[in-house]
Amino acid sequence: MRHEKNDNNPSQFEPEQVRSKYDVQPVHRAIMIREGTKQSVVFFNPLGQTREEVVMLIVNRPDVTVLDSNWTCVQSQISPELQHDKSKIFTGRHRVYWKASVPALGLQTYYIANGFVGCEKAKPAKLRFFSKSTSLSCPTPYACSKAEVDVAEIQNRHQILTFNVNHGLLQKISYKNGSQIVVGEEIAMYSSWGSGAYLFKPNGDAQPIIEAGGQMVISEGPLVQEVYSYPKTAWEKSPISHSTRIYNGENTVQEFLIEKEYHVELLTQDFNDKD
Repeated sequence: MRHEKNDNNPSQFEPEQVRSKYDVQPVHRAIMIREGTKQSVVFFNPLGQTREEVVMLIVNRPDVTVLDSNWTCVQSQISPELQHDKSKIFTGRHRVYWKASVPALGLQTYYIANGFVGCEKAKPAKLRFFSKSTSLSCPTPYACSKAEVDVAEIQNRHQILTFNVNHGLLQKISYKNGSQIVVGEEIAMYSSWGSGAYLFKPNGDAQPIIEAGGQMVISEGPLVQEVYSYPKTAWEKSPISHSTRIYNGENTVQEFLIEKEYHVELLTQDFNDKD
C-alpha cells in the first residue's frame, strides 16, 4: 500500500500483510477508505512473464471502486470478511476482489476509491446461509437467503464443487468434460498421549470430529465463489473452521484451482494430547 506525501507517514510503502510477532501467521492489513478519498496499491511481479491474477484486499467499507494506473474502471467484487467465531461470523470488514495484470519483473498501481464518479462500485456477492441451530444476520449491503437442502454447489466454467451441507464438507469435484473426483473430505483428530516435541505416537487411528449441524455460508460473485464452514463438534467452540474458494478469472491459473484454507485453534486444556 502506498502512502501519499501528505500522510505524515515515515514509510512511503507499507506491506499488505503484517505480523504482530515474528512467530505468528501474517494477517491482512485493512485499508481504511474515507468518504471521497482513494488509496493506491502497488503490486510487484517477480516472474519473467506478465502475471494475471484475481487479487484481494481488505477494506473497511463496501462502497468502493477499483481503478487502474490510467484511471480506467476495473470490474470488482465485494464480499464480507469471515472469521472463526460462532457468535459473530462476519467481522464487519469486506474483501474486494479484482483481476490484476502486472508486467514481467515490474510494478503495477491500482486505486481503491470511494465516491469516484463514472465508475461502477464493486459488485456485492450474494450470500446463502445454511444453519439449523443459529440464525445469521445479513450484513449490509448484501442480498441473503436461507436454504434448507442437504447438498450445495459452487461452480465456475471448468468445475463444479459439491458439498455435504449437514457437515460442511466437500464431497466431490465434477469437471465440465464429464469426469469426476470423489473427495469425501473428512476432518479427524488423533489422541497421542505418548507424543513429545519431536515424536508423534498416535494411539490408534484418527477419529472424525465433525458432527451434523454447524453453520455454512456460501458467497457467490462474478470473480470469486466461496464456501465457509464453521462445523459442529463435541466442543462448544469448534477447534476448526475452513473455506473453499474457486475463481472466475479468464486467462488466469486460478480458474483451474481449488483454494482451501483451514483455521485451527487447539488452545485450551481440552486439546491436550490431541493432534
